[in-house]
Amino acid sequence: LIVSIFIFPIILYINGSFPLGTPFNNIIATGFWSFIFIPFSIFIAILSLFSETLAIKLSYLLGIFFNFYNKIPFLEISYTPNIPVNLFLIWIFISLVFFFIIKNKFSKYKFILINSIIFIILYFLISILYHKIFFITVFDVGKGEAILIKNPEGISSHYILWNTGPNFVKFSNFNWTRIYLLPVFKKLGINEINTIFISNLDLHYKGGLETINKYFKIEKIFAGNCELYWEDFEIIYLVDFIKKPHVIKDQDLEIYLIPKKENLIGYFEYKGLTGFFAENISKIKNFKNKIYFLPSEIVVSSYKTTNWLNKKFNFIKPKIIIISDKSKIKKEIKSFIFTFSTQNDGAIFVFPKKTQFLVCTEKEKRKNFFLSALFPIVPVYLDFGNCYRFDYHKI
Repeated sequence: LIVSIFIFPIILYINGSFPLGTPFNNIIATGFWSFIFIPFSIFIAILSLFSETLAIKLSYLLGIFFNFYNKIPFLEISYTPNIPVNLFLIWIFISLVFFFIIKNKFSKYKFILINSIIFIILYFLISILYHKIFFITVFDVGKGEAILIKNPEGISSHYILWNTGPNFVKFSNFNWTRIYLLPVFKKLGINEINTIFISNLDLHYKGGLETINKYFKIEKIFAGNCELYWEDFEIIYLVDFIKKPHVIKDQDLEIYLIPKKENLIGYFEYKGLTGFFAENISKIKNFKNKIYFLPSEIVVSSYKTTNWLNKKFNFIKPKIIIISDKSKIKKEIKSFIFTFSTQNDGAIFVFPKKTQFLVCTEKEKRKNFFLSALFPIVPVYLDFGNCYRFDYHKI
């Protein structure tokens, strides 16, 4: 139990969750190994020097016990905070500081009461500050695409995922989503994904869907007009197939969906910040005069379609482009649009503010202790100049 308490922050920081059954499981395992397996194994080894037949019979009996041990249903309950792991650990650290400051200043019962109140107030304060933040995260997923939108909803948040990143577990034993993307979600305090949009049927975009469905509760999935391609999916009952332009409204966030056969084109607006998900930008060249494509501050483009980002698409008027591989963008684009690359910068974070929006990179975040420890409280509430600033379009 003592060991579990001490390693709790380390496991939480690495995995984003902590197995609550570990102390109980350790008690059971310690009892079996300390009092049965190890002593009997030593005894059988010594006995074999005098009676090999008896030693074999006892080994068989020990094997029965070991088989029983392997079938014990150990507790697999885990705890995931509803705030990012770094903020949760900061809460523990500050609470412990208060614990030692007031430890000898009050009677036992007053100390327990005051300390408990401080713990609760601190947690709710950090939780409220976090859940009031809207941000977009573009993950570094190579040639695929995975974009997370965190949308405030009262004292909690809605989590929206635009594509699920690559996964080819059907063709190999390596589950990319479970190894890389799931721990990131847990570290962000995500226990439920409210909405998932699948813009392309390629496994670079929807490959991680089944794995995410296994580990998270999903409320709804939206996809293009491609119902025939989903027959093998057990979660088809969750999917709405978009056959004509459609608007999804979630609090102050509006997402405009334009189907193009089996694909989806996405455009969102949140309090002055607009973003265009251009995975299939090559399919929108005939939509130049349509109302769907208002000036956009952000364009997120996948690996495949960056060659289409040229001056012909300047009607989108993006302030920034977020791309996986910056080398795929033509020089003419780099000359008039600020470009971020997940391949070079790691994950990209976008935060809207009143008159500007901030763009932070994982690369810069790791260089600054306060930005890493207090992210995203820093830079949203406390801006130390570690992120890029861009003005909104003036309409």
